[in-house]
Amino acid sequence: MATETFILKFLSPETSCSAHELRFSAEPSAVANAINAEESDLKHGRFDLERVDLLALSESFGLLLPKGVEHVRLESPHSIDSVPYLVHTNFELPLMLDGRKPLAYFCLESHEWLREVQSPFIPYVASGLIIERIIERSFTYPTTSGRTRTLQIFDLFYVLPGEEWRIEPFMSLIDRKVGWTEADEREQGRLFGYSKDECDWWIANRFRCRVDAGLPK
Repeated sequence: MATETFILKFLSPETSCSAHELRFSAEPSAVANAINAEESDLKHGRFDLERVDLLALSESFGLLLPKGVEHVRLESPHSIDSVPYLVHTNFELPLMLDGRKPLAYFCLESHEWLREVQSPFIPYVASGLIIERIIERSFTYPTTSGRTRTLQIFDLFYVLPGEEWRIEPFMSLIDRKVGWTEADEREQGRLFGYSKDECDWWIANRFRCRVDAGLPK
């Protein structure tokens, strides 16, 4: 049976982001057996591992584990992992604390998700190192039963002090009523803090390819 690549992400207790990553190749059935999961769930799932599961993986596949890390997640690689520069996704907080990311944005549909995303940012917002802004929006749309349903959206922004100006143009972008363009994609990248070279690569290799394939952007 063919092997596949898996990633162990050792999460920082301060940021809940990956502080160390370990890749290994193994047969999916063997990985599933080690953590008592269904093999079919490994393809796109991510698993928060108990200590016993982590030790089982270490023994089964000869993995050398870092010391002192308690929260570990098992994932399959995502296509975004092939990008030749550090993509901000899942690294928002540590990059902001390093001053390398001026803006982070999350679009959430429930108070539960909102609280979960806010949690690691709370002490840094309280100290003034990061500024938080929440914009609540409601959308009403018809259902198949002939009734209407209201969807509440939370636009959650985090910015570094002095970078608050980025929020308004970012909201203008996502509120556009016309099709998303290459110029919009490039402007969004600029507001996030990516360099011109990084935006150029993204347009050429990710955005443009999705347009040519007729996929949603």
